[in-house]
Amino acid sequence: MSVLLGNHLKNTKYERWRWTMFALTWLTYATYYLTRKSFAIAKVAFADDPDVTMTREQYGIVDSSYLIAYMLGQFMWGPLGDRLGPRRILIVGMILGIGAAICSGFSTGLIAFSIFAVVQGLGQSTGWSNLVKTMSSWFSLRERGRVMGWWCTHYAVGAAVALTFAGLMMNYFGTPRADSVIESMKESEAVVVGVPDPRLNEDGVYVDGVETIVLIKSKTDPIEINVVRKQDGKWASSFTLDDAGDVLSVNDVGSETHFEAVQREAAKIQRNLENQMEQADSSIDLAEAKIQYKAFNKAWEGWLVVDYWPAGFWAPAGVLGIVLVLVLIFHRDRPRDVGLPKIEDYHGEAESVIQAGTKTSEAAEGSWAVVAQVLKVRGVWLLAASYFAIKLTRYALYFWGPKYISESLGSGALSSGMTAAWLPLGGAFGVLISGYLSDKVFQSRRMPITVLFLLATMGIMLLGLLRIENMWLMSAFFFFIGFFMFGPDSIISGTAAMDFGTKKGAATAAGVINGVGSIGAILGGYLPGVITTEENWAPLFWVFIGGLLFSAAILTPMWNKKPPTIEEKTVSA
Repeated sequence: MSVLLGNHLKNTKYERWRWTMFALTWLTYATYYLTRKSFAIAKVAFADDPDVTMTREQYGIVDSSYLIAYMLGQFMWGPLGDRLGPRRILIVGMILGIGAAICSGFSTGLIAFSIFAVVQGLGQSTGWSNLVKTMSSWFSLRERGRVMGWWCTHYAVGAAVALTFAGLMMNYFGTPRADSVIESMKESEAVVVGVPDPRLNEDGVYVDGVETIVLIKSKTDPIEINVVRKQDGKWASSFTLDDAGDVLSVNDVGSETHFEAVQREAAKIQRNLENQMEQADSSIDLAEAKIQYKAFNKAWEGWLVVDYWPAGFWAPAGVLGIVLVLVLIFHRDRPRDVGLPKIEDYHGEAESVIQAGTKTSEAAEGSWAVVAQVLKVRGVWLLAASYFAIKLTRYALYFWGPKYISESLGSGALSSGMTAAWLPLGGAFGVLISGYLSDKVFQSRRMPITVLFLLATMGIMLLGLLRIENMWLMSAFFFFIGFFMFGPDSIISGTAAMDFGTKKGAATAAGVINGVGSIGAILGGYLPGVITTEENWAPLFWVFIGGLLFSAAILTPMWNKKPPTIEEKTVSA
């Protein structure tokens, strides 16, 4: 059945299949991110597991192992996707990703984590090039900027959900902390200590006399001590203590639960510390107050629960398994697989060709000749070179963003992951706007908006040279980096790859671009571990700024470049 909408006759079956494939491929790549981000958030909680003894540099080695495999896989799976079809490659990749995530949850050391990171990288590298290949067969040149703008929100949304989802699962399956002493920031001048006494009766109920001390102190002098105590079946607070720390009198007895009482006393300490930091009184050591504040936040979040980091691997693997079933049932590589004509015939558009002056019959889809033609296109290699620094930046922030936030703000795994999620959330808006601008304002020319957004990203990055110690400012910082960087990222690796590789060679073009970019991503996973310290992340941001300038410079000569079409080929013949 066909209906007339505007000037175009639309086939309802064709439209149904197009948007089914849009939704399925979007969901598939968004879900890929669940297992891709597991290690990034799990590393925040490794310190609480005595069985996991890894150094900061070893975290970088694991990340780099993943990224090396991911890079190599791009060069392999892209051409194979053009040759064998995307569906087969995607199924293999999802099985590898699920298996690697499950095994990672049982790992504890560098070797095991690195091995399964390699397997995960090979699995993850099947996704982008083959999903781009699928989209190129279902959507035509004139609509790709807009459509791919919406479609590329998958990796922004997927990354945001992945960080939050893994953190929530680790927290949900975690256990209440019952250490005799919780000590955070051991190398600083201030520590926070919470002392819950786990004396329960046989029914699992706290007995009278049980105390929880919530305090912050320097290494020599107490700064503030708040205590809650089980008294006459109720949790009391605001005690008067003698010099030995014994309770002299109870000033307030309430009906709160244990958690509520401790939470209230913690809030008091937090408010007092915030007030100190806001005062300009020279008698207050603001630097010390900031150290205490970060220490308290970290210890308080950690006091509530010990995050169960394996859940950050296993829960994402389960979700990816569900999506694998959907791919098995519904995925179709191209319109002809369901008896429909190719997209250019359906839309009445000229078909793009890989090289001007060649005949389309000379390189049939699915042949190695298509792969060879794509590899000769100069524009593909320029896009790939520019993508090197962009992907270095994005992956450094993906893999080390939660760690950077934790060390800057003193936050734990959950709040660090949720703050880092502002990066891809901003990116989701950025890819939408950049896609529309490339189609409507720049007439399907992709490079103008790409260069402009890269320059804007560089400007935002200058804030990274300063020490950000406010949660809202940190969230805004990550949001605007994502907004301006994800647009160029999606255009170069997706829309432009489809344009210059055409639907015949889209997987190869996307694989080459993403593969070269992944070499940069390898550095993005490793460099933060060796050039940053807890107190100094500025060297990393200088790398970002220089790299993005390099990318913008490479793309500027392509400002007006568009792929050739059959008509252009005929005229030049």
